[in-house]
Amino acid sequence: MIPPLEFIKIAEQSSLINDVGEFVVEACCWQIREWLDQNLYVPRVSINISPRHLRSDKLSKLLESVTQKYAISPELLCLEITENALLDESEIIKKNMRLIKDMGLAISLDDFGMGHSSLLYLKRWAVDEVKIDRVFVDGLVNSEDDRAIVRAIVALAQALGLNLVGEGVENPEQVDVLATCGCTVLQGYYFAHPMSALEMGQQLSA
Repeated sequence: MIPPLEFIKIAEQSSLINDVGEFVVEACCWQIREWLDQNLYVPRVSINISPRHLRSDKLSKLLESVTQKYAISPELLCLEITENALLDESEIIKKNMRLIKDMGLAISLDDFGMGHSSLLYLKRWAVDEVKIDRVFVDGLVNSEDDRAIVRAIVALAQALGLNLVGEGVENPEQVDVLATCGCTVLQGYYFAHPMSALEMGQQLSA
């Protein structure tokens, strides 16, 4: 098995990452339709979008055509974008970001605090959600500096009315500290490891 941290970097260096992204969007919407047809409750699903795909003039057309193909409400989808992807303020990125919002999809700023001009992006792109990077979560238990950073991010998100997610949670101590800081939506191996669509369907039906 070759982990994503290895093959994604290689795919990013070519247009192959766009093919990967298109496959993921299609597969995700197909699976959501399968779950909906089984009368399961389907929460909003997040999809990572690469910087290269965000610079593609095919992105908005892909999202529109695939959601229509499977009769999926765009509100069921959230696109996760890293801060670094927004450093390139080209016209196509501005257009894609605007069309994504106009379609009704949510935008999540991943790896928050690791890039540049974070506050500017929150304002400019009408971000719906920020994700506290796992670098800060990893040090929460033993680092007062990391706890101070997390508290600041929580306060900012609350002031701006943004959804907030702590990612990379791996133990109950991190859960307790994040909850104390005011972050109550968490993700990580502490809750679940990657699972098949069948296993996820069983979770959704529980």
